[in-house]
Amino acid sequence: MIPEGVPVHQESEFNAPNFKAPQKTFFTVPTGYNYSDENCGKLAFLCWPTIAPSSIIYYPKDGAIKEWQNSLLITTLKTGAIYHVKLDGKSEQMQDDFSKHFKTDNRYRNAVISLDTRKIYVATDAVGYGLGKNGKPNTEMQNKGAIIVFEYTGK
Repeated sequence: MIPEGVPVHQESEFNAPNFKAPQKTFFTVPTGYNYSDENCGKLAFLCWPTIAPSSIIYYPKDGAIKEWQNSLLITTLKTGAIYHVKLDGKSEQMQDDFSKHFKTDNRYRNAVISLDTRKIYVATDAVGYGLGKNGKPNTEMQNKGAIIVFEYTGK
């Protein structure tokens, strides 16, 4: 059930002269979605099909990880993962679908790419709610208030 006081509008009802449709959505909640989930109990909001994005960084065209060149990397609070989305040649539009990487029992707050583009530094929250690797609510973070380093060792 949607909490009392939260405004509810159908997306098709919204109208503003400066509105620009999103290029990409991640697990948009459909109309009529059942917000109750017995597996999540009092933390039912964690089971809603959203990712809770927290930051976006650009992975450069000349980066060391060829598969990620000219991409966006999106950190998430709820899913403790980084989503990778490829951009077109002009870096103006998102291409294809996304891929999910580095899933842990953490909340990823922010990320930075090293100057040589071989490392991704991710800041985690010390506390909070997320979905664990097992897909169930998690209130105990794996790496509380830490910087995790993911390093590319390929050529």
